Amino acid sequence: MPNLKNWRIREIDRMKSDMEELFASMCSDFGLPVNYGQDTCSATVHMDETDSDIIIVFSLPCVTIDDVDLSVTDEALSIACIQENTTSGVHRSSRYESSIVLPAKVLPDKAEANFKDGVLRVTLPKDQNRREKRIRIQLT
Repeated sequence: MPNLKNWRIREIDRMKSDMEELFASMCSDFGLPVNYGQDTCSATVHMDETDSDIIIVFSLPCVTIDDVDLSVTDEALSIACIQENTTSGVHRSSRYESSIVLPAKVLPDKAEANFKDGVLRVTLPKDQNRREKRIRIQLT
């Protein structure tokens, strides 16, 4: 199943890239700056998986640790942050939210998160005691 998840992420990244290229072309056609309407701050996410942990790294260049709200269950990680920006006397505020379904069950009580230089690294230990039960299928 992890291969399917990676494929979905790659496909979404490709579609996002295609849409950004289309939008940049459209802005150019109308004489607008290529970054018109885009937030100057944006988040990127990268997920790795080892035998014992799931590691998720967020790049959050325009937020401080106090702006980030992070929560985890045994099946998902949720993040929300508010990006505040004041330039030329204009105050802008945008909200970034994301929920990530994890590829394996984790132990929320043992999760660790570190924030440094706009990079949030979350380490989620996998639940090694997960129980799998085989179900016998009966012909009816």
